[in-house]
Amino acid sequence: MKILYPILSALGFSASVVPAQAQFYLGGLNNDNNAGIVSYYTDSAIVPPSGSYTAVNGAMTIHGGKHLHIDGPYTAGSGSIDSLVGDGSASWPPTDAIKTISGSIAPTLAIAAFTNGVGQAVDITNTNGVNIATSLYFGNGLTTTVRSNSNTGALRFLDNAVYTNASSGDAQYVNGYVSKIGNDAFTFPVGSQAGNDLRTLQISAPGTATDHISIAYWSGDASSGMDPTSTGTQSLTALNPTGTAGVDRLFSVSPLCFWDWIAISGTSSLSITVSLPGFSGNGGYTNAANMRLTGWNTNTLQWDNLSGNTGASGLAEGSTLSGTVPDISLYSAIAIGNVQEVPLPVNITSFTGNMDNSCNARLTWETARELNVAEFAIQYSADGRQFTNAGTVAPGHSGTGTYTLTLSDIPHGKAFFRLMVKDRDGSIAYDSRVLQLQSNCEGAAAIALWPNPAKDAVTVSGMYGRHTIAVLDINGRPLRTVVTDNSREQIDIRHLSDGTYLLRITNNSNNEVIYRKMVKQQ
Repeated sequence: MKILYPILSALGFSASVVPAQAQFYLGGLNNDNNAGIVSYYTDSAIVPPSGSYTAVNGAMTIHGGKHLHIDGPYTAGSGSIDSLVGDGSASWPPTDAIKTISGSIAPTLAIAAFTNGVGQAVDITNTNGVNIATSLYFGNGLTTTVRSNSNTGALRFLDNAVYTNASSGDAQYVNGYVSKIGNDAFTFPVGSQAGNDLRTLQISAPGTATDHISIAYWSGDASSGMDPTSTGTQSLTALNPTGTAGVDRLFSVSPLCFWDWIAISGTSSLSITVSLPGFSGNGGYTNAANMRLTGWNTNTLQWDNLSGNTGASGLAEGSTLSGTVPDISLYSAIAIGNVQEVPLPVNITSFTGNMDNSCNARLTWETARELNVAEFAIQYSADGRQFTNAGTVAPGHSGTGTYTLTLSDIPHGKAFFRLMVKDRDGSIAYDSRVLQLQSNCEGAAAIALWPNPAKDAVTVSGMYGRHTIAVLDINGRPLRTVVTDNSREQIDIRHLSDGTYLLRITNNSNNEVIYRKMVKQQ
């Protein structure tokens, strides 16, 4: 690789001045850019662990290459500018292109400008995210972070940091996590994972400069295990039956969307306002006055009404709904609730079940009336309180029917099952009966690992409820950790060298730990 020793200058920068073009590589070098201009236009910019980069006093760093990879300290302060432009071509101005910020050390940028082209993505894959100290100008399309890395890999705005030019709606937002540190009012420019729906969440000013909140918007059902940072299983029917004056009782929580709420530090009380997707005709949410902002309380494991008796501004997309979070540390998700009771779209006449001697549960239910049913689902719980989806069945569309679902590898002990019904309009309701069965299957025997040996991926099955799976090397050091609510989880092992590993599988509901040996080979 070529080495560019940054030439520091006080030259003005304009379209008629093309900076020197080379690869920006700092290997074992500590470089300071004091009020100068550094640029690269080919290949990647690389700051390895043995190098560092510091920019001060209004210095400009022009990232013309497609990749900015940072494994060593990278700090830009004192009004310094980092501009992500172009595609790495030799022409000026460079043409539009996707940009990637990768690596393992979060760069701290004072004034950042994503100017790689309207409609072009800036993909943040750095495992520790990106820090913005002063301001960020959005001159691009979508900005993405790695959702599975939640707040650690977020686009992070430090105390007093702001962003500008986020005005293109569904074409320009952060698809992933945005974090805010400090005591400033802030609007999180977040949107859906599909890349076509901006849904902001606005907070009032926190109480201290050290308060730290991370937010991502998700299209979908928080109770389905989609929320990667939830505490407890976010059942749509775990509703706080508050009797407080002026606080209406919740009857349901919409499965259409939620905002993952991660309070990293602080206990401030905040006012929050969210931008709604379109709700007209969806799941019984036909009256804006009946809608309430809800929060998943991590202490009570229930949805709280955060809006009191105040509804939404409307049902159309872009309408707003406000509420108050009494303590930011109490909640792990924000969603949309309803104080109007929505009836089941089906008449369930019976719901029965039994266990066999092979760790299998056989569940059967009968219907006398079906109207617009999209799906039946059986949910499982080890304690009768926190449920997770275990299997689904499509309706017969004949108006009546008898249905059976067999679930395998039910862990030893009490097993609770309930029936969930999903309407075609997205609403969800539950049969009031909860079945309690007894499984004699040993927990360790229920956990299966296959294929083994494995080449690209290994599947862990037989889990019910939330589990944490850690891949360990022969010395017991964790190489990768996955948290899952699924009964089966596929673990990508392509990055591992051939050899023997251990999988440590922890049942988060009772802290039972099971180990399985895994062999990786080509």
